[in-house]
Amino acid sequence: MRKIRHTLKKILATRRGAWVYLRHVWIALLSFLSVGVFALIAVNLSFLNPIAQAVRTFSLTDMYYQALIENPDTSRAITVVDMSELYTRSEVAALLYDIENAHPKVVGVDITFQDKRTDLQGNDMLVDIAKTYSNIVFAFYRQNIQNNEQKEVHSFFADSIHVTEGFTDMPRGLYGVMKRKVPLAGESEGKLCHSFSSAVVNKFEDKDIVPLQAKELNINYRPTFFRIVKHDEVWAHPEYLEGRIVLLGGTNRLEDMHDTPLGKMAGTVLLAYSIQTLLENKEVEPLPVGWLALISFLIVVATSYGSSAYMGWVQRRASNKFVREMLSSAFVKGYLIFLWTAFLLGVAFVIFYKWNLNVNLGWTFAAISFISSSVSFYEILYDTVIPTKKKITKK
Repeated sequence: MRKIRHTLKKILATRRGAWVYLRHVWIALLSFLSVGVFALIAVNLSFLNPIAQAVRTFSLTDMYYQALIENPDTSRAITVVDMSELYTRSEVAALLYDIENAHPKVVGVDITFQDKRTDLQGNDMLVDIAKTYSNIVFAFYRQNIQNNEQKEVHSFFADSIHVTEGFTDMPRGLYGVMKRKVPLAGESEGKLCHSFSSAVVNKFEDKDIVPLQAKELNINYRPTFFRIVKHDEVWAHPEYLEGRIVLLGGTNRLEDMHDTPLGKMAGTVLLAYSIQTLLENKEVEPLPVGWLALISFLIVVATSYGSSAYMGWVQRRASNKFVREMLSSAFVKGYLIFLWTAFLLGVAFVIFYKWNLNVNLGWTFAAISFISSSVSFYEILYDTVIPTKKKITKK
């Protein structure tokens, strides 16, 4: 208590004492202002578009996923069946019969059978499958065409046979950038309907654990091994499918590859990650903006204060000129800042690992990198503005 009272007395004793501590608040504000100005420049200058794109898509969770990639989990609920080498509906339908003979709990078909084709036998087989098996979720997608009109593409039998469907498309704004989210529901034919991931999970659980509401899921990309079974190996390994969610789709088709925090990923595997996130209830939740802003500001203030306290300690303790100059050098200060940011990153990683909470300190680290220049700017303001005010007061 004595130390606390002594510190408070030191801060509040004089206006000068309070100003010494408040300077770090101003330095932190200048640091964030510098980051904001840089971000505005990057956004508004065309030749800096790559930097602006990197700022928009960057998240510290990408680093966390990469740190965990050497020790992936193994999914015990989801198996992917690869049909990349199948090209006719008869072949796909025969594969679906093989899958059903392995007694999976749910089959998610990440293929849309648009219109009838000349493969009449394949068409008839698909119709028979749709009528016979109620554990299948078929994919459809919604296309945005001219004048903001929406066209839906369903399998040719969906109008005449009652089947469970879910859309696999993502909002247009999510294409061309890192895939971090998938919708859980969206509008179809004037009403809300489940996405493919939501429909698969609800059928697997035999109840609607994913409510019908238009929101997006933050996918948890914690590295996971999803067993991928080739189309010609299904009959030989029914144990990989029995009682599981089986996703049928292509895993090697370039047109269906997406950018994710784990690198290029097939759309079917991306859906597997979203389904797993829902099943395990491990959605990545961002820290609320208000709390993140407060924590970030306090960290930058503490960094500024710590840097100043360190320099004062060096000046008082280091009697040898060489040692004093070395400890005061930009190299040593930069190394200490590196260790400090590494510590903060480690704390954020532990929070993410234990509670799936994303404390995104990207802007915080950017502000820390501007502290040195903010200190210089602050000193200029202090040396010019403050004396001017004193002179005016004397007059």
